[in-house]
Amino acid sequence: VSVYEMQGNWYRVIAAGDGGYVHKDALNIAGVRKNASTARNAVSQGYVESSSIGQTIVDEARKHLGIKYVYSQESPAMGFDCSGFAWYVFRQCGIDIQRTAQGIFDNDGTSVGYDQLQAGDLVFLGSSESNVNHVGIYIGNGEYIHSSSTKGKVVISNLDNSKIYIGARRVFG
Repeated sequence: VSVYEMQGNWYRVIAAGDGGYVHKDALNIAGVRKNASTARNAVSQGYVESSSIGQTIVDEARKHLGIKYVYSQESPAMGFDCSGFAWYVFRQCGIDIQRTAQGIFDNDGTSVGYDQLQAGDLVFLGSSESNVNHVGIYIGNGEYIHSSSTKGKVVISNLDNSKIYIGARRVFG
C-alpha cells in the first residue's frame, strides 16, 4: 500500500495499481511508503485523478449545507463568510489557500476557463468585472456551493443566476 495524502479522517492510497480511500482507523501506517506528500504531487505523478480530489472537496463542502452565514467567520461552530467557507473546506482536504476571495483569486492555483470547470474549482463573482467580492466551490452542472450573505447560510446556487462571474481557479492538480 502506498499512501499519498491524508484528507480529514481519510487516507488516499494506491494498492496493486488501484486507488481509493481508507479511513484512518482502518489503516496502520507503520511501514507504509509515502510517495507524495501533497495533492499536487500525487496528481502530477499520476497516482490520483484530479477529478477525485475535486469530488472530495465537493463532498466536504456539502457536509456544511445550511450552516449560517456570519461575516469574518471560518468554522462550522461559528458560521462562515464566503471565503471562510472555502478556506475551511480546502483546509479540511489538506489544501492551504488564502483567507480572502481577492487573495485566493490573486495568489492561489491556476486560472480555469468557464468551459473547463471541474468539481472543486473555486469560482469568483463580484459586483463588477474588476471587483472580486465572492467565492464559491464549483460542484458541476453550472452550480456552486457557497456561504451566501443574502440567503444567510451555505447554499447551492446556479452560476447563471448569480452576480457577475469573474473567473475560476484550480488549486489542486
